[in-house]
Amino acid sequence: MNQIRESLNRLYLEAKNLIMAKSSILLEDSQAFWTKLQENWRQDFSDYAKEKYESIQAWIKGQDWAARVFELVYVCLMLALTVVLLSNYFLGQDQTFLGLTTEGVLLFYLFIVLFAGLLTLPYTKFKSVFPLLIGYLIYFPLLFLLEWSRQLNNPSFKVQDLFRIHPLTQVHFYSLVIILVVAFTLKIVQREFYVFKKFEETGLYRARRSVWTMASMAPLMLTNPLFLEFVTGPVTSLATENQLGPYLSYIAGQSLLWFVIGFLFFASYYNSLREIGLHHFGRANAVLSSLVFAVLFNLLFQAGVVLGSDLLGKFIFPQATLFQVISIFLCCLLIYALVNRYLYATLLIAVMGSVFSIVNAIKFNYRQEPLIPTDFIWIKQPELFVSFVNINLFINVLIVVSLLFYLVWNVQILMPTKIIYSKLSNRLAILITFLIIFQGTMVTFRAEEKGKIPSDVPVISLLNNLYDVTWMGLSTNASYKSLAYVWTRQLTQEIIEKPDGYSKEAIDSIIEKYSGKAADINRERSKSLSDQTIIYILSESFADPKRIASNNLSRNPIPEIDRIKSETTSGLMHSDGYGGGTANMEFQSLSGLPFYNFTSSTSNIFVEIVPKMNFLPSITRGFTGENSYVIHPHGANNYNRKNIYKDLGFSHFLFLSDSDETLENVQRQGVSVSDGSVYKNVLGRLDPSQSQFFSVITMQNHAPWSSGDPVDLVSSNSLLNESQLDSLNSYVRLLSHTDQATANFLKELEKIDKDITVVFYGDHLPGFYPPSVFSENPMLQFTTDYFIWTNRDSAPVSFPLVNSSDFGASVFEKTKSKVSPYYALLTEILKNRNMSNSGQFSNESEVESDLKMIQYDLTSGSGYSLNDSNFYNIP
Repeated sequence: MNQIRESLNRLYLEAKNLIMAKSSILLEDSQAFWTKLQENWRQDFSDYAKEKYESIQAWIKGQDWAARVFELVYVCLMLALTVVLLSNYFLGQDQTFLGLTTEGVLLFYLFIVLFAGLLTLPYTKFKSVFPLLIGYLIYFPLLFLLEWSRQLNNPSFKVQDLFRIHPLTQVHFYSLVIILVVAFTLKIVQREFYVFKKFEETGLYRARRSVWTMASMAPLMLTNPLFLEFVTGPVTSLATENQLGPYLSYIAGQSLLWFVIGFLFFASYYNSLREIGLHHFGRANAVLSSLVFAVLFNLLFQAGVVLGSDLLGKFIFPQATLFQVISIFLCCLLIYALVNRYLYATLLIAVMGSVFSIVNAIKFNYRQEPLIPTDFIWIKQPELFVSFVNINLFINVLIVVSLLFYLVWNVQILMPTKIIYSKLSNRLAILITFLIIFQGTMVTFRAEEKGKIPSDVPVISLLNNLYDVTWMGLSTNASYKSLAYVWTRQLTQEIIEKPDGYSKEAIDSIIEKYSGKAADINRERSKSLSDQTIIYILSESFADPKRIASNNLSRNPIPEIDRIKSETTSGLMHSDGYGGGTANMEFQSLSGLPFYNFTSSTSNIFVEIVPKMNFLPSITRGFTGENSYVIHPHGANNYNRKNIYKDLGFSHFLFLSDSDETLENVQRQGVSVSDGSVYKNVLGRLDPSQSQFFSVITMQNHAPWSSGDPVDLVSSNSLLNESQLDSLNSYVRLLSHTDQATANFLKELEKIDKDITVVFYGDHLPGFYPPSVFSENPMLQFTTDYFIWTNRDSAPVSFPLVNSSDFGASVFEKTKSKVSPYYALLTEILKNRNMSNSGQFSNESEVESDLKMIQYDLTSGSGYSLNDSNFYNIP
């Protein structure tokens, strides 16, 4: 044992000595390495500092400081001249500026102009004036496009009015002409005077022509309508209140800011000329092209959403154009940075912007609603969009775009430098700047309280807060606040505002209240919905054309439906959309949750709201799953209907495509599946021995409209153009087929020995009517027809005006069926319907507040109402 212990001690000592020796070597090596590194670093830094010092010294020696000072003085003179002109414009002839009389202001102005002319002497050559002339040739068309976009809703505006240049722009132009005249005059006489000879020897002739061009054109940024709109409100109030100090601070600060922005833009313009001369497209071209695209697409986007009248005395609201121009400019600049090839990026922006403008205009023409982010789900269904466009035009555009890409590819090969940004850091800087601005804008809009955002954010605070027209819908906001504003609201706004006092206790109180009301209602009723068959028929675009006074029809296209309406529960339905919004009406009719309780930026409930809900209340829950059917003569994937209907409790899906079960014996009327075919598919699945629920949508009267039969049914309307009149003629003929098919369908149902109730309603008006048709009665644009029919004798119930969310409660009332507490709440809503003067349902009552509380709980809240299983269960 002792020998083993000695051996281990010996091994330990040897290992210790070895480690110490190695550690000493490593320590010496590391110290030597660190010492050498320090020496090399000091030497490298010393060499770097010496190199930089020498380069800075060489740069200083090579600079002509007289020329640099001259450039600064000239820029300051042009800025001072602009401030004088602006102040005189805002203050007017009855005010004074800096204590000067009007004559004093004029003398001050003349002094600046003459002195600027003296300093302009070095640039009295054509190659110095040429960029300025080209700049004006670019600027004025852009100015015209800006003003055009701001007058689109003005019916009395004429294109020739664009040539009436703003007085301030004219004065600036005249001032520049005077400066040039003075400079060229001095050029002629400079050899005759000693002072001018010495002036030439000072080195001022080394001043850069680019600075002169930019300083001469930068004031244009302060004379365009966007700047004047930006500053008019504050400076007018300050001038009226004689607050000279704050006035001068504000006007000088804003002038300096916008002058610098203009200087930078025209620097990009000047450098872009230089880049083009070198056959290279770089950063300056990207900036200038982004600005041109921003102004052009601002006009095209707004041209697609024209309503053609003023709103609150404005044809477009303050800051709307500026906000959209900035938004498009940043997006274009981002694309240039990402693609990093000027020609490819330019063509991509041109194609994307053009397609966006066309699709936006087409959608607005058919639905009176702008293109919004959720519409991009239709990329999965391109055939629907193509159906609205002439196929030959579509193919021709595709060929032209392909040829352009091929041309760009060949031109790009010839470029000396093919990339815009040689450094990755420049591209990252643009991306980071874009993200900061984008996120800042999103945060600002998400900070909204009661329709107002923080008031200290430039541009967007005034745009959002000055006029509140969000309740007027997406089309009005797009037309008067810009399409970019609508998109921003879509991306930031909550789907439903949180009601005051929302809590578990508040929800429990509502559940208790309407459980009691349900018990009261059910004591007087003996029927159950589950013992009957219910058929919902959403008749696409069905609306009586006779209600529109300007329509002249050769005969009544819907005599049978008029007769049915006169014999049963019927009336008018308020539609939430014009020319579209079918999915919203579907959702409301099945769930009872009204669209008007969601925020104004909501467009499609199926896409924006339903995916976020854990539970969907539905009238179908009164039926067993295997006895519930969806019949829709279109694709099952549209608006994700197939999955949403599963969540609503349906088991059978009969679509034209994308479903396990499909429609049988399909016949067409016009371009779509006929109503008669759809009704036959319903009759083929009716089982008198079962209680069934059918959600049926017809497509016969969906756009585009094309029908030549019956030929004796013709129409006229002096407010419609030829294309719109053709659509009206086809539409009323298609209605006559709906009329006859619906009457025949009900006759077949009368033969069945089973309690059957049919809810028939039109979801919205067809979208071919122009706004002028509804000028005298705007409510007509959102008014369709409905009736609730039963095959058993029953007295009509009077509900002259309903919302599509009222149909569930109407069915319970019509059939005298027992209700759940939830439908007791909806019954109270139905019986207390009131339309406000603005054309909206009044939602100020206690029962409306209760419904909104429940709606918030289901869509954005904590789901407290789901804790009581009886609240939604239909007896």
